[in-house]
Amino acid sequence: MDKTTLVKQYYKNLVDSLELAEKILVILDGARQSSMKLDYISLDQENQNLLSSSAKLEEFHKQRRQIAEHLGCTGERFTKEVLDKVSGNAKQTLSQTSEKLQKALSDCQAKLESQADLLLEQQNVLHEASQTLRVEVNA
Repeated sequence: MDKTTLVKQYYKNLVDSLELAEKILVILDGARQSSMKLDYISLDQENQNLLSSSAKLEEFHKQRRQIAEHLGCTGERFTKEVLDKVSGNAKQTLSQTSEKLQKALSDCQAKLESQADLLLEQQNVLHEASQTLRVEVNA
């Protein structure tokens, strides 16, 4: 494949990844709402959606890495290497889309951490409540 085709594939993958990251943000919002309502059936569904979406996002990342390798970019920061191989509008477009994806992924991570904190808080509340109900019988 020629360089232009590979760069187009790389860009499409970035766009698909960005759309999926934005979908994950919506899923995380739904999971938080389900947690707040203690609706664990809905929370379980949101978690299943999150798992499948995260797996797809990981697959997109692997595909981007493979495309980058075909372009001769094999380093850990292969996105920067890809950007260094293009110029003009292509470079600007790839750079902007990469930055948007990076921000969306950072937002996902922050929401996941917040969700974990909420679940831990709920677990602590339930643990404390159950401890107050513990009755020991001395016979």
